[in-house]
Amino acid sequence: EKKLPTDGVKMTKWDTIIEDKPFTLRFLDFGGQEIMHSMHRCFLTAHTVYVVVCESRDDAEIDSVAARWLETVKSFAPGCPVILALNKAALNDHVSVNQRDLEDRNPALKCVLKTSAAEEADHKYGVNTLLAAIREEIPGCINSYTGGADMLGLKRELEDMEEDYISSERYQAICAAHHITDGKLQHDMLNYFKDLGVAYYYESDDLDNRLESVRVLNPAWLTNGIYRLILRTKPDGFLTLDEIKQTLRATHAGDILRDKVYTPEETEFVLHVMRMFGISRYIGNGVEMIPMKMPKTPPDSVKDFSKHDTLHLRWEAAYLPNNLIHRLLIQKFPELDTNCVWRTGGWFRRDDSDALASMEFTDGAKLILDEPTVGDLNYDLGD
Repeated sequence: EKKLPTDGVKMTKWDTIIEDKPFTLRFLDFGGQEIMHSMHRCFLTAHTVYVVVCESRDDAEIDSVAARWLETVKSFAPGCPVILALNKAALNDHVSVNQRDLEDRNPALKCVLKTSAAEEADHKYGVNTLLAAIREEIPGCINSYTGGADMLGLKRELEDMEEDYISSERYQAICAAHHITDGKLQHDMLNYFKDLGVAYYYESDDLDNRLESVRVLNPAWLTNGIYRLILRTKPDGFLTLDEIKQTLRATHAGDILRDKVYTPEETEFVLHVMRMFGISRYIGNGVEMIPMKMPKTPPDSVKDFSKHDTLHLRWEAAYLPNNLIHRLLIQKFPELDTNCVWRTGGWFRRDDSDALASMEFTDGAKLILDEPTVGDLNYDLGD
């Protein structure tokens, strides 16, 4: 039977024993497609073991693919242990990577394993070896936060809640029911639960009154909404809010939460999180700009950009986050020529200054800024 591909963050639990103690581990399986990279900041957290999975059949490219994913984890979750799994190894028994080079560049890389989901669990490529490696790394990345039965009860209640989100008042009431009344401790516990993947909590001063009820969330509810917007809308970086609302209130067979629909207020919160993480920007007139939805091919008008008497600035690195150019497009939108923008670049104009910014991904990553006239566009790329 042919199944539809499932898009979104798939979350599963695994009950196991580590150092003679019972543990429940949460596995978050999220998309590796290039269009999803800007989403990773939403749910790559600390106190986590990361498993980077590369296909062994892509032997010629596997080192560069592995290196880029390892750098992604290091960028968003520095210090977290990483396991590199060369999957489908049964189809290419001789697959290998330059492990020493990867370890030198990423000290958090703990081991490289050959795996195959098609083999039995106890096969040399079976899942048991991978699970054993995960068990070994868990103790070293556990949050040192310790609490008694009250905190454990609070955690279990949040895990079992059927609501997609609860208000801050409801959360405080649940805390009080578990004898946790100190406001700072309630707040600290939310950050702890976010690391564990139990619940997401986003704090911002610019939430309007309609969104005050949206505080503690089921992670799957949030990521399902973001994935739906990225994957179920037309391939255009400029979406109207009406299109966005229509997409989120419709059901989609390929989604993790395929029957979930979002109210206009819930849609506003999903967009708020996307804006907060530099995934999108509201540009006015009922339009949201989502750079990762831009076409890959630059428009023909790029050819009109003068290369004579041009100042060329170029930043090169073995790794630059894919969303770096997206953050630039969002941050400098007032100067962006919306008729000349694509997924990895854009033309900026201000008074007598023009600049063409683009990113290239070849052997390394390059951010290129060409500015033919005198002027200062004041680019601040942040961290």
